[in-house]
Amino acid sequence: MSKRKAPESHATISPTEGITGVLDIDEMTVQLLGAGQEVGRSCCVIKYKGRTVVCDSGVHPAFSGMAALPFLDELDWSTVDAILITHFHLDHAASLTYVMEKTNFRDGGGVVYMSHPTKAVYRYLMSDFVRVSTAGTDDKLFSEEEMIASWNTMFVLPSSPFGSNIRNLISSTYSIGFDFEQEILLPPSRNSSTNTSVRFTSFAAGHVLGACMFLIEIAGIRVLYTGDYSTEEDRHLVPARVPVWEKKPDVMVCESTYGVQSHEPRLEKEAQFT
Repeated sequence: MSKRKAPESHATISPTEGITGVLDIDEMTVQLLGAGQEVGRSCCVIKYKGRTVVCDSGVHPAFSGMAALPFLDELDWSTVDAILITHFHLDHAASLTYVMEKTNFRDGGGVVYMSHPTKAVYRYLMSDFVRVSTAGTDDKLFSEEEMIASWNTMFVLPSSPFGSNIRNLISSTYSIGFDFEQEILLPPSRNSSTNTSVRFTSFAAGHVLGACMFLIEIAGIRVLYTGDYSTEEDRHLVPARVPVWEKKPDVMVCESTYGVQSHEPRLEKEAQFT
């Protein structure tokens, strides 16, 4: 199978000089393997000082089979320390099974993180996705058995992420749930000799149950990755919100699907149904 080439959707960022064209280990790279100037297959790769974090792993709703995947061949998945899933929608999470079951992701000991509600809904949404996407075709990405096999490796994180046994727990699992505003420190890299620390904190994003934004800190550089978010409070979800930063993020990767559109206010929409 020929290698699928990603469009040129990446940036290198120097902590002291801003965006630059020169790349070395002291500069952060942000590459979009999907969702760059398109809607669907969100997959954002952040690399800095020998650590690699991937945010989301979705499919493109307009395509099927391999064409729906992010450009996964652009990355050696055994070098990935963590995959952070913002929410359960297919365009942000549906290629996760493929990454876990059909790439070398597990060889590097990487871990998948998602909120508890996301993990709960993901299981059933993915079952529907497998059945619907493979109906009447042989062009399937993975089977329901493979999806369940990857889901069964998911583990619920204890209330204290810094407990003495956390590294042992992480070494025997591939996916971990968390609570909003819970700071999680990633274990040391198994892929390089770097001692670079990586930690992240999730914040409510509105949008759907369990959706979150991630504040990722790698060696003191802070990246805010939003995924889909909504700042409007509704009947069952709190709006997206972040604290008053003592130190603001250095980089923000922001979802902008409806960035130039104005939606009808919620109260007006509700009044049409009453």
